[in-house]
Formats: sequence, structure tokens, C-alpha cells
Amino acid sequence: MPFVSPRTVQQLRGEAAVIELRHLRYLVAVAEELNFTRAAERIHIDQTPLSRAVRDLEAELGVKLFVRAPRHLALTPAGAQLLQETRKLFIRFERAKCAVRRTSALYQPPLRIGVADGISQPRLAECLAGWQALAPAVPLELSEMPSKRANSYSFRSVC
Repeated sequence: MPFVSPRTVQQLRGEAAVIELRHLRYLVAVAEELNFTRAAERIHIDQTPLSRAVRDLEAELGVKLFVRAPRHLALTPAGAQLLQETRKLFIRFERAKCAVRRTSALYQPPLRIGVADGISQPRLAECLAGWQALAPAVPLELSEMPSKRANSYSFRSVC
């Protein structure tokens, strides 16, 4: 049975191409260095796999990203466009990672809530019901405290 590449299988099935983030990181390094050797050193891989990854990316997209000449490397217009879009993508990806980490840090179990003795019971019940709908698996720990003491804390509302 002849070998069929994953790309050929994707084409036969009509599946969308998969581009790996590492290939886009490699593209950025090569585009910024305009030299495969320096780019490979910068990202700590050998030049051969780097060149292969860029060729694979070009094949996946069906475009040339670089003009290769002896002792000269330049981005094509398609390569410049992909570099610009990749930078935007990495910025969005970093923002998403930060947002996920912030969210995770806020909702680590158990959620400890200090309840001032003057809070209205219906408001507290509404808040707790909202929390249970948002994160049913995260246990709550309620502690009652005098209003005077509660005012000395800095609070973030979860409701």
C-alpha cells in the first residue's frame, strides 16, 4: 500500500488545513531575521527542520512566503501579509491566555466569602444562587463578620 500524507488525506476528505502555532512562530523568526541560520539559532532548533517547517507552511497555504536567492531572503507580499496577521493572532492568543488565567485565579476552590452582618438576606441568596449557576463545582465557604471589620477589607463583587 503506498504512503499517503496527512495533507492528501485532508484534501480527500475535504477537511480544512491545520496550521500549527510553532510553524507560525518559525515564520516570525525567519521573517524578522531574513536568514534561516540566524532564525534557527534564535528559536533553538536546527536549520533543516526550520526550513522544512516553512516549506510545509507554504505548501499548506499554497503560496510562497519567501523569495529565496543565494545570500538573500525576502518576504513575498503574501508572506508580509501572513506575518502581519500572525502577529495579531499571537497578541490575541496572549490576551486570551491572560484572561483565562485571571478567571482561573478568581474561581479557585473554595470561594471564601465574608458576609457582613448587615447584608440583606435576599441579596445574599441571589448572589449565592448566581454563583451556583456559574460554577456549581466550586464549593463556597461563608463567614459572618461584623460590618466594621468588613469595611476594612477590599472586596470584589462576584454578583
